[in-house]
Amino acid sequence: MRNTFSIIAIIGITIAVLAVIAGIFVSFFFLKETHPLYFEDKSGNPVDGDVYLNGDHISRTLNGKVFIKGFTTGEVKMIAYKDGKSYESYFDINPSDRDIDLTFVVEYKYLIKDPINRSEYSDYLDAIQFNNNELRMEATNYAKNCPSGDKECQLVSVYEHFLSEYKYFSDARDNEHIQTPAETKQFKGGDCEDLTILLNSLLENIGIETYMVFTEDHAYSLACDIDPNILYNYTLSLFYGDEIVENSTEEIDLESGEAWYYGGDETFEGNALSILGNINSDKPIVMFAVEEKKEYTAFMNNEQYYAIEGTYFEGIKNKDFKYVVPDYGGFVIYNPNYQSTTVNLKMEAYITYLGVDPKKINITTYNLNNETCVPLDPSAGEMSYAGFEADDSKEKVFVNTLTREEYGSK
Repeated sequence: MRNTFSIIAIIGITIAVLAVIAGIFVSFFFLKETHPLYFEDKSGNPVDGDVYLNGDHISRTLNGKVFIKGFTTGEVKMIAYKDGKSYESYFDINPSDRDIDLTFVVEYKYLIKDPINRSEYSDYLDAIQFNNNELRMEATNYAKNCPSGDKECQLVSVYEHFLSEYKYFSDARDNEHIQTPAETKQFKGGDCEDLTILLNSLLENIGIETYMVFTEDHAYSLACDIDPNILYNYTLSLFYGDEIVENSTEEIDLESGEAWYYGGDETFEGNALSILGNINSDKPIVMFAVEEKKEYTAFMNNEQYYAIEGTYFEGIKNKDFKYVVPDYGGFVIYNPNYQSTTVNLKMEAYITYLGVDPKKINITTYNLNNETCVPLDPSAGEMSYAGFEADDSKEKVFVNTLTREEYGSK
């Protein structure tokens, strides 16, 4: 009997030891096949909420941490909760993140609101038209000079034409009438909702995703999947203009060793002076362009000077010319002959100017559904531009034109 109990005890102990060993192995392989994700706010405090990976719910975080089984790349969505409200954030897991602990910063920026239940929102969205050949023709005509597939160019082209074509008009005081795109085209304008409905219709008909943005007293548009850096460069080009500053025909008499100079005065950094025309001389002359007037002065003093590359010509009696120089540069006609010479000069000059300080061009962006979106306010006037937002402090509701997904922001 005693031997029997001893055998049973030994078996029990063996089973317990094997169970512990098995647990260690299971734990080892489990931990080896998991990857931790950490979530915190800007102050470094852990953030708890529900985590989704590529659309599938993973788990709720505990002290800001959750484990995913295996390493999987893709989109992480975090729904965090604060003060009785839900906030949505999106992050990416890339292949290069495999060997690091990922920490995501939750900003409590995009407030999740209840699904649309206000009929007035739906009425505005219902007025936006898809698959409309007339609207598609108008939008493609606006963007016909853009490179194929250049979405930023298409956006700027459509928006700039829109601003010059359609104006803001209030509704009648006793009636909030929602215009169709055809009515807005017929009236050449409408209120902020009417203009946004037409603008979104034009953009959607050339494949640019849009949202309607609602505040307590205004409505405008968002265009999505836009690169703000490319958009900035296109926007900057809108503010360049040309102004003629010279248009003359004159006869210039130059003594031996004498020169004639024409140039501009610096007015704004980045401006350029374009000088073009024709010279006809009774004797061979020298002509060249300089970036600054001091180079001309150095030339006349027999000092070292620099002519702009490709602009120096000698032995010239008749020549068409075009020089583009900084607006504090110019061009020179010089008589190297021992006798005087007469030069007949026909010339035009244009100043190319930048009408706005580049530092004042601010492209506002929003990240909605993991896409970069920029605001378009069709009632802001012709000095507006894609990405301009007059007041970003108001609470907003963003509603996707097609899917009706709704996001909020304070």
